[in-house]
Amino acid sequence: MNDNFNNINWDEINEPDIHEGMLFAIRNLASDDEDIRSESLWNLFDCIYHQGSLSPKAGFAVPFLITRLQQEAEPEILVNILDVLASLAIGSSYCDVHQDLEVNKEKRNTVEFQERMEEELNDVKATYTAVYKGVNVYLDLLEHELKEIRIAAACVLSCCKQDLAKVCSNFYAKFHRESDELVKAAITLCLAHLSKNIPVQIAFFEEILGSNERDIVKLSAAISLAYIAGEHMSDNALDVLIDKLQKPNLLNRLHDNFESTIFYYFSILELFTNLNHKQMARVIPILLQVEEKHYGLDDLFELVFNNRIIPEGSFFQDLTDAEQSIIKAIVEDNTLHNVSYMGGFLDKLGGNGLVIKEKLIGFINGERLKYDR
Repeated sequence: MNDNFNNINWDEINEPDIHEGMLFAIRNLASDDEDIRSESLWNLFDCIYHQGSLSPKAGFAVPFLITRLQQEAEPEILVNILDVLASLAIGSSYCDVHQDLEVNKEKRNTVEFQERMEEELNDVKATYTAVYKGVNVYLDLLEHELKEIRIAAACVLSCCKQDLAKVCSNFYAKFHRESDELVKAAITLCLAHLSKNIPVQIAFFEEILGSNERDIVKLSAAISLAYIAGEHMSDNALDVLIDKLQKPNLLNRLHDNFESTIFYYFSILELFTNLNHKQMARVIPILLQVEEKHYGLDDLFELVFNNRIIPEGSFFQDLTDAEQSIIKAIVEDNTLHNVSYMGGFLDKLGGNGLVIKEKLIGFINGERLKYDR
């Protein structure tokens, strides 16, 4: 066992919200047995994180995770610890996120509920602060010899909510020192994630698009720029995005490499949400053609319509080009037997897949849209 863990008198810890199983898992993070360390990490994760919400006192575990980062020799466990820390850095209060649920509507204004939510939010803030205290450790790991660890470290850094300017400046510098294309791609995507909380340099991404970087780096930079600049994305940058999206399997490769890290908390389609209708009209047909894609027609439908309901009586020609593309794709996809799950106006059309498609075909062929009552 490691001295830093052994020096703690576990029996004297008096934290009412810390379960005995959580302490047991923390203690076993320093086991000499690799399998025990790995199992205890996931046991600990189950204790402090559930479907995006942080458990009370989750921050108590963070210093032990950071300590383990500096001592762990097994690469897979190192990556997993970094992934856990990234999740903790973006976790939320259960009451805050779920206060609008029907089951909470009657009690959300009660003193008890508000006090509980305030306590949870304080615990969340404390967890964020605890994660950030390891920022220098994560920066050191950004220079690790293994690219998987460099990518995981970048992900944690992009989730930190303090001193974001420092994190950004380190990303810019690291990108220019980095030799691996996947790490470079990760850095650009991580900067896009950071842009939710701090302005990032658009010129940095535009420079990548005009450089000799590999296609996967240019694609990640172009997708990131689509999110950061949105409708202000230049025509030249959009041209590069379209060109790289048309490369066979490039988008899938990007997703496959970052599915368990960056895209765990930042969906690939979310990066297109800030484009305007004209830009979306160029992107959507390409996304529809991607083979073995990691999203479905329902995801693209939500991306384009964004919960907008088409007014009854509309003509197909009233839709934007991107919206028309999605409706046509639904009709042409013979694997769809029931598209009522796709939200928007489709779930109001009623009937089985055949009837829905017949109505959509009529709509496409010039009939006014008429909802079932």
